[in-house]
Amino acid sequence: MSVLFFLSLAFVLCKKSLYDILGVDKGAKEDEIRSRYRKLAKTLHPDKNKSPGAEKEFTEVSNAYQILADKEKRKRYDMYGDEGQGAQQEGGFNPFDLFNSGGGGGFEDLFGGGSRRKDQNVRFQLEVSLKDVCAGLVKKISISREKRCSKCKGTGAHSKKDLFVCKECNGRGGKIIEKIIGGIFSQQVQVTCGKCDGVGKRIKKKCERCKGAKTVNEDEQITIKIEKGMDEGHKIVFPGKANEDEDGKAGDLILILSVNEGGGFRKKGKNLETSVEITLLEALVGFTKKIVLPDGAVMNIERSDVVKPSERQRVPGGGIPYYKRKGRGDLIVVYTVKFPETIQSKKKVREALCSKKEHAEL
Repeated sequence: MSVLFFLSLAFVLCKKSLYDILGVDKGAKEDEIRSRYRKLAKTLHPDKNKSPGAEKEFTEVSNAYQILADKEKRKRYDMYGDEGQGAQQEGGFNPFDLFNSGGGGGFEDLFGGGSRRKDQNVRFQLEVSLKDVCAGLVKKISISREKRCSKCKGTGAHSKKDLFVCKECNGRGGKIIEKIIGGIFSQQVQVTCGKCDGVGKRIKKKCERCKGAKTVNEDEQITIKIEKGMDEGHKIVFPGKANEDEDGKAGDLILILSVNEGGGFRKKGKNLETSVEITLLEALVGFTKKIVLPDGAVMNIERSDVVKPSERQRVPGGGIPYYKRKGRGDLIVVYTVKFPETIQSKKKVREALCSKKEHAEL
């Protein structure tokens, strides 16, 4: 056998259990584990203990406490600890990131495959118009989602007799393998069982309806209510309307509004902006115009003064309604002045634009 094998074997055999690292029994209560950790942490903290190996011991103690102080992590460790020396670490606290392969989610992700949870929230972007958020809308739509198979009750099997524990992983859904790191160290990692796809159980004869999938795709109608004033990014939640898992649990369906501009209007927060073209004569002598808002309301605009090109006029109350309160934003009118292509009589233009005195001076 190679020297590498003995180095790897020695590395594995020298590992202590997390309970040994903290110096507590396997049946120790949470208070005892917490008390022991605090005592060791004070003694081994690198800021106080400068002796060789103190920092390494402090890291080991911190790792052990991070797992044993958490009920779920401790439960997982107790299941795999005798074989694998510790549960897979989760979250952002991991002093041994260097030795992790792929660094991702937690234990459920490791044993993903067929056991991946389906009862999670599902988010979709729902495109709506300015008219919808100004006037409101109630509409029924059809959705397609996974639901627990009613025939096999989510087992995926033809009958209970056709469902048995996977012998490859002994029903755990995963197994421990040795992995060589850096050509020197050996690490034991948890992988998904390839025989049962991480489920822990295997099927002899599959359900006729779901074909062993445990869930089936079904269509369902839901009623969407867009209320006046709902804005970009507003979330409409339908509890329990996401995909179901084999236990019948389902997350929420979350629709996130995306407001599309159109009809000549541009959305500026709760304000609406639109462009209005006027003639040169209207710009000089005034005008009266009607603007139809997205919800059908009509705004009358009257001007008797001179309007300059690109001038902006604010019309209060012509914008988008506020959500669940009175009032609405403003309408911003941007004027563009259309000039004539040619002038037939410059004299007539002067007469129209100038007073008698000014005309005489010209």
